[in-house]
Amino acid sequence: MLSGLFARAVGMVAAILIARKLGLKSYGELGIVQSTVMMFGSFANMSMTVIAVKYIAELRENDKDRAGRIAALTVTFSLVTGVLFAGAIAAFADLIAAKTLKAAELVPLMQIAAIGIVFDTLNGTQRGILVGLESFKPIAMRSAISGLIAPPMMLIGALYWGVAGTIIGQVASNVVNWVLFQYSVRREVAKAGIRFDWKGMKRETSVIWNFSLPRFLSRMMSEPAKWGSTAMLVRHEGGLEQMGLYNAASKFRSFILMIPGYLSDVSTTMLAERIGTKDLAGIKKVIRMGMLSNAAAALPIGLLMCILSPWIMRQFGEGFEPGWPVLVIVAASASIRPLIQPHSNLITASGKVWQATLLDPIYIAALLGSMLYFRSLGAVGLALAYLIADITWIGYNLTFSAFLLRRFRSEFAVG
Repeated sequence: MLSGLFARAVGMVAAILIARKLGLKSYGELGIVQSTVMMFGSFANMSMTVIAVKYIAELRENDKDRAGRIAALTVTFSLVTGVLFAGAIAAFADLIAAKTLKAAELVPLMQIAAIGIVFDTLNGTQRGILVGLESFKPIAMRSAISGLIAPPMMLIGALYWGVAGTIIGQVASNVVNWVLFQYSVRREVAKAGIRFDWKGMKRETSVIWNFSLPRFLSRMMSEPAKWGSTAMLVRHEGGLEQMGLYNAASKFRSFILMIPGYLSDVSTTMLAERIGTKDLAGIKKVIRMGMLSNAAAALPIGLLMCILSPWIMRQFGEGFEPGWPVLVIVAASASIRPLIQPHSNLITASGKVWQATLLDPIYIAALLGSMLYFRSLGAVGLALAYLIADITWIGYNLTFSAFLLRRFRSEFAVG
């Protein structure tokens, strides 16, 4: 984990240097391209990462044959959907950039970035397989190596070819990451006595309907809403500059969420195991420890970033310092969300995905409604919209988690 923190720190330094090289407007261009690719990449993943975590964690000891079929299915499906959605963003780049965002100069940038979707989708699935196997050490090593390789590649690209070079560097780092994960997955799967069953994977396609489809529909609602709120920002006069401010501040969101992200993987795996053994006390303990651990990991970093926000934003270069309130709001939002993440992990581990999907319109309404109200505030408005949406997310996840715990109490008692 320390190596991961160091790698993320290197990434933050690289992000600052890239911003200083590109300038405020070009950094905004980079941000909206990355946001667009992230949306399509989220569709492409089709929740294969979560499927790999849940089912391989449950089956790796008791049904290795089925675990092998699930592993093969998730990798194959990720490859197919990655290629399809990469092709979609390349084909519709003109519609997205020139017509929707009113920024025709972004068209070639989006087409370059589309290539990375294929490898990023595969990387997410491979990581899910490793999490399901509880191979956390290889994950940490691969993430650390990747974190040390990607920032220099993007920085070199920025120095020589501007925004396009930065994106090329990011795509190249996705390819390197794929190679590293390939090696780790093959080794850890073999060590666990599991074999990829490419011929038998068709038997597990029901998983896609029961688990992947509802999460895909959820993403089809939530991700366009997130992108739409960003598009509202970009379409306004001076929007790309405001996007530059938000892009800079949002880099620190991932830094705050890094350790809770690692802990979330562990929490989901442990909850899936305890649900399988009908251990209600164990489920509650995992949730309680997860909340305390996430609080200890996120709150101090978030508070420090709030205090140092003017100085931090100043490091990005000319024109960035006025965006310090954006960083304060982003840091606050990123600090409170992990506190409830174990309750969301319980919903995932229990497989109640269709039910959870029905709650997504609440988050979407909060995000888009807030952005419509605050859009005149620019980047500050977008940060406020996400904060309000995250508070809404916390509310309905706590409610659904409480419902599941009451249901488990009844079911486990009967069992």
